Amino acid sequence: MDKKILILSISGALLVLVIGLIIFLGRVPFTPTINADLTMLGVFDDENIWDDMIYEFNGINKNIQIDYQQLPIDTYESAILDRLASQQPLDLFMVHSSWMPRYATKVLPVGEINLSLKQFKDSFADVAVQDFVSSDNQILGVPFYGDTLALYYNKTMFNESGIAKPPKTWEEFMQDVEKLTVKDEQGNVLVAGAAIGTGANINRAPDILSVLMMQTGTKMTNEDNTEATFNRLVDYQNSYFDAGQDALRFYTDFANPQKKSYTWGASKSFSYSIDAFAYARAAMLLNYQYNRSVIDDKAPNLKYDVVNLPQISSSGVVNYASYFGLAMPKTISQASQEAAEIFLTWLATDEAQAKYMELSGKPPINKSQIALASDDLDLSVFATQILTARSWFEVDNRQVDSEFINMIESVVMGKRTLKDALDESADRLTFLMRQRNEQ
Repeated sequence: MDKKILILSISGALLVLVIGLIIFLGRVPFTPTINADLTMLGVFDDENIWDDMIYEFNGINKNIQIDYQQLPIDTYESAILDRLASQQPLDLFMVHSSWMPRYATKVLPVGEINLSLKQFKDSFADVAVQDFVSSDNQILGVPFYGDTLALYYNKTMFNESGIAKPPKTWEEFMQDVEKLTVKDEQGNVLVAGAAIGTGANINRAPDILSVLMMQTGTKMTNEDNTEATFNRLVDYQNSYFDAGQDALRFYTDFANPQKKSYTWGASKSFSYSIDAFAYARAAMLLNYQYNRSVIDDKAPNLKYDVVNLPQISSSGVVNYASYFGLAMPKTISQASQEAAEIFLTWLATDEAQAKYMELSGKPPINKSQIALASDDLDLSVFATQILTARSWFEVDNRQVDSEFINMIESVVMGKRTLKDALDESADRLTFLMRQRNEQ
């Protein structure tokens, strides 16, 4: 009898243990040890940055090895496409935010079980959701910094012109340009108030025009991204106005000798915008944080500062972002996919984002790091602006750049009216968008 009771007791205890394990394992997913060697391609970031990032990751995932390879920007995309087509090793690669419409069909979404949409939205600025989350709410990549357009200004030139503070609005910007511009007796510009107004010799002119359009309320595309609409009238409080045309006029007037704001041109006498600012031939420059080191290398003694991008005083704040994220190609193997998702999930953490900011010196896109960077003299402007940054669906960023530069140049050279330039560019981009949707 005692023996029978003992057996029943042991059996009961085993049953309780098994049930407990089932409940526990149901609550805490079992993650097997994954051994993998991944190949990661990137651009701009040197190997030291990502070697240190990977070393940090290996502290908790020592069985996943990642070989990071930095490629030059001129051949980067062709190298990516070659690997995708030839099945050469490629498990992770950097994608620019404006490239995502072209790469959406080439990348593999991150599994919801590893990185949920809520986690992504809670972790990153809204523009990252706009750029790296698909229309069906799938996460296509993980960003690791967030750059924005800002205003660089020459402090010495401002002081000499009696301007105490940099402009906060575009109206103030235009007034300051008029004060800062130096012309000879024939009206030729000797020193520009700002590098703005043309296309080919202004670094990231398409981005500057894009943000001007969005600040004026221009709808860049329709809701389902099948048409470019930046040439259409905008309804504001039951009144229609040509927002895109107003933005293009404002931009190109700086290169129009008939305007008071004339300060820049397309002729050979006007150098490239970054060079003009670095060598004190332009008092203001609209650009990103990543070019700050370029300016410092060209002119280490230049006295300048960086402030927020000017806004239209009567509208809400709209800034413009440019940054990279990390994604998986659809050609990745099942075994490598699991390991790559573990790395991407880690990269999305506050700790990993903080590490990258520390190593790279780039402004953050992670909300926790944005709060910390707001006190950083070098990063605060760019970091805080990412919270109000927007982008738009560029069906092919290369074609958009070409169209916007040609649109600007055709107006400046008097070859097209504002309306014709906008209409023609919008029509060509709409054709591309419809082609994409038919594929």
